[in-house]
Amino acid sequence: MTSAFSLRSLKTPIIALALGLVPFFLFVGSSQTVTVNGTVVRDEQFNFLGAILALAGMVLAGRTLLARGHEALAGKAVAGLAVLVCLLQLAASFDLVRPADWFNPDSDLPPLAYSSLSEANRNLVANIVERGDVEDVARDLRARSRSALDLAHRHMAYADVCHDGRYRVDYDEIKELFAVLPQEQQAEILANAEEVRRPNPTAEDCSARMTSFSMVEMVDDINRQKDMMAVLRDGYLELTR
Repeated sequence: MTSAFSLRSLKTPIIALALGLVPFFLFVGSSQTVTVNGTVVRDEQFNFLGAILALAGMVLAGRTLLARGHEALAGKAVAGLAVLVCLLQLAASFDLVRPADWFNPDSDLPPLAYSSLSEANRNLVANIVERGDVEDVARDLRARSRSALDLAHRHMAYADVCHDGRYRVDYDEIKELFAVLPQEQQAEILANAEEVRRPNPTAEDCSARMTSFSMVEMVDDINRQKDMMAVLRDGYLELTR
């Protein structure tokens, strides 16, 4: 009797949860894509079915949550989860969020090629450290920091205009790599990076070729510079102990 009652109390919230989940796999609505020079610069969609089902699911879940009594705590728990899922579905239906992008945000971008420093590049900076001249190490670290920041600015500006601000580099990580230098040298690096900033691109600059350059080649170069900077940073710290 109790078991049958418990199962019955779960029926409505489970249906509510299903109403929130189904539209993630079923799209009935409208979509609009704007392409410039072969690159998608705007991609909008509205899942009409998703919005309707999400609202219906919230109503059903709300009824369970407002029901009196503590006999159906499991049902209320499922109903609470259903409300959250339906809210997410509602936001996704109006294209305010795209949950699929959370798991693979770069699915529409070419893959990055760089994985680790080549022996030649590692030796290039390691040799500077091994010579033991702290000024040489600091000089090369400053130069590579300015270069990495400049590339990052260009990459981020292009990503803002052509790829909804999806950066493939961590700007703060770059700054942390030269944070071991004296404050005045850090300020000089940042000021120089601002001085050489280029005008921001426009939608007309978006193209498959520029995406390959700004979102792939440039990012690979930034990551390579970061790894070389890390060798220089570690050497600088060792020499200034």
